[in-house]
Amino acid sequence: MTVSVVPLLIDAMVSLYTDELPNIRVSDGTGVTDDPGDYLMVGVEDPFNDAESAATTEGDWAGVGISAPRKEEGTVTCAALCWSGDTNIKVVRDRVYDAVNAVAALHRDPYDVSLGVPQLLWTSFGTRTRLEQNQGDEGCYALLAFSVYFQAQI
Repeated sequence: MTVSVVPLLIDAMVSLYTDELPNIRVSDGTGVTDDPGDYLMVGVEDPFNDAESAATTEGDWAGVGISAPRKEEGTVTCAALCWSGDTNIKVVRDRVYDAVNAVAALHRDPYDVSLGVPQLLWTSFGTRTRLEQNQGDEGCYALLAFSVYFQAQI
């Protein structure tokens, strides 16, 4: 019996986003390079911090007995980052929201909300976001942190 679906879920999310969002650099964990561009990091809330929570879960027994299944629900944290070498913050803010809108749409497909992960019941775009934007010597960026909610029975 598995303890959590989180490792397989993160793998599936990275694979799905890589396949479906070809104009965005998708990474498992922090994956920002020195090149301006559009990034999507799974398991990261803020690529500028050294370590953060990649996922949180809660579990409860779904029945009684030694082999009773267990419910697991939680969130996987993600961050979209759009960075340009210029000073127009509106452009990067619009791009980061476009990227996250595309991710949210992938979790609305009623035929694939489990992403093919065994024991995963469904995923959904999370309930909170956090926008950060800044302009400096390297240009401007917008960072939009969000979560993907899931439920499984393991």
